[in-house]
Amino acid sequence: MPILPQWFRSYALLILIVALFVNFVQGFFQFGYNITIPLMQESLDISYTQAGALMTIGWATRMVSNLFFGTLSAKFGPKLISGSNVMLAALSMILIAFAPNYIVIAIAMVAMGIGTGGSISPVMGLLSSWFNPKDRGLVAGVASSGTGLAFTVPGVILPFLIAAVGNEAWRTMWFSFGFISLLVAIASYAILYDPSKTKTSTTTSTQKTWPLEVFKNGPVWLLAYLAFWSGWATSIFAAFSGLYLSNEFDISIILISNLAIMSGVISIGSGVLWGSISDYLGRGKAFLLSFIVQLIAFILLWLFPSLISFILAYTIMGLTLRSSYVICAASAGDFVPVRFAPAAFGLMATGASLGSSFSPLISGLSADYTGTLKWAFSLGVLANVLSMFGSVILIRKEAIIPQEDMH
Repeated sequence: MPILPQWFRSYALLILIVALFVNFVQGFFQFGYNITIPLMQESLDISYTQAGALMTIGWATRMVSNLFFGTLSAKFGPKLISGSNVMLAALSMILIAFAPNYIVIAIAMVAMGIGTGGSISPVMGLLSSWFNPKDRGLVAGVASSGTGLAFTVPGVILPFLIAAVGNEAWRTMWFSFGFISLLVAIASYAILYDPSKTKTSTTTSTQKTWPLEVFKNGPVWLLAYLAFWSGWATSIFAAFSGLYLSNEFDISIILISNLAIMSGVISIGSGVLWGSISDYLGRGKAFLLSFIVQLIAFILLWLFPSLISFILAYTIMGLTLRSSYVICAASAGDFVPVRFAPAAFGLMATGASLGSSFSPLISGLSADYTGTLKWAFSLGVLANVLSMFGSVILIRKEAIIPQEDMH
């Protein structure tokens, strides 16, 4: 019988559990909206433009929040920053549940973007303070599985809610999201603790460098670059793969939904896989391998479209959907003192959000211009190729900077 790791019997396990549930909460923002908006649209007479604007509002505020609160966490600690933002996210979800009109939902989406973005950077960065470099990939993968659960669980529950309460089931769903998030906020306040605050990183000389320690760090910017292209590629897939299969190949909505659920279930364990790979091979090599694997999915969609290709592509995307997120989280404390890991992860998350914001628009324009969505996936191929070059540079930097000198 394998011996459990030392951290499994320590306070670090509680930190990891909270991180998993904070990921679960931020997953409500990413995936809860997508499954409830059709019912919300019918209930409140929301147009397609208004529906799209809601997600744009949420992602824009989330992008700013990632960077701002990730940086602020280095000064005030993750307990206050993450706990407060989870509470804000919880209240925003409850507000949606009782929203009488579109304006109230738009206000709630602003708050939810701030809350989810402001909570995830501090708590994922905190993992660097509690776990040594050889374990960070694994634990980041475990924490990220919360987002995968948020992708699958609501999709399974919603049909039963619709059968029970009808088209207003979206209100019950958002109230449930909010209630769960309130419990996570309380747990964050009660459990989160940054041990690095009691160490030499709180000295006056270190405080004077805040936050320049992160913003002047070349490897952290390189990781943000990789996160940008990862967000770019995965958003293309999320935004257009279903439309591509439905509109250009007459694949049924039921089959597309089943493919999406399959991909989401696979993604739950994929974070642990890629985190462990990054612990064993190093962050740069893990990035390179993940981009090579994901490249295959986009090539299949772009150049070899068929039902078998679609099944393989959805499987591959499930395997790599959380790879960059996990490797970035594991890398957050590799190149800066662990006290600044939340700020480093916040910068990476901002890069991912920028990529996620730009690529659907540019891909949509290419589809309108060419009359087909296939060229959108060529932009995914481009993103993975550019990421591979960046990964090689990271591998070289890791070879130059010994692991013990990164802290």
